[in-house]
Formats: sequence, C-alpha cells, structure tokens
Amino acid sequence: MSEAVYFIEGLACPFYRCDVCSRRITDPHMAMVAWGEAGDHPEHLPVRHVHKRECLDTFEASLPKGHTLMTTELIEHMDMLRDNTFKAGER
Repeated sequence: MSEAVYFIEGLACPFYRCDVCSRRITDPHMAMVAWGEAGDHPEHLPVRHVHKRECLDTFEASLPKGHTLMTTELIEHMDMLRDNTFKAGER
C-alpha cells in the first residue's frame, strides 16, 4: 500500500508514499500513478504511486518483459478515484 500516516507536530497526517523510494509524495503534480500492462485486460491491476523522473524510470525498468508502462498524473488519478468512489456508492 502506498499510503501512510506520518505524525507531524502531534497530528496524524496521511500522505501518499512513493513505492520506489518510500519517501512522502508532497506534491501530486510531481508524481504519477503507474502500472504495467501485458495486453490482456484482467478485471483489475495493482497500481504504484511514484515520483516523476528517477522513480518512474526505476519502476519502468522493473517491469517484467512484455509489459508496457502505463501512467496517469497522480492529481488526475485522485480526481478519478474520488469520482468513481462516489459513483460506486450510488449503485
């Protein structure tokens, strides 16, 4: 899971955590949601939250042979996740 609670000045503060370097993601514009896709479309795929540039490059290099890097901006993913969660609750 790439979320964690950090205690800052006595407060429990949730943050996304990079799945590559394990540091906090403090700017959603500087992070990506990434996954590897092999052409098949299973019901669901796990995603990773990663910093742009070096961490994203490291994640891509770790993908199994034949997998294609797929990404979306973290800020956009957060919006989609919120929208999909509310839509699912209406069903």
